[in-house]
Amino acid sequence: MNSTTNLFTTQGFWHYVLTDKDAQQMLKQMENSKPNERAIKSLQEGRVLRQKMLEHG
Repeated sequence: MNSTTNLFTTQGFWHYVLTDKDAQQMLKQMENSKPNERAIKSLQEGRVLRQKMLEHG
């Protein structure tokens, strides 16, 4: 990464401000993240159930 300052802010229930090293670490974690197998399975099951519901009214 370059030497410029990175800044992340969030809004909602909590407010976080990440700068410099924290922001760079967050980007690194996001780039190297692996999919959650249980979440993928749950989404697939939900899509199947939704399709069944749409087919049967």
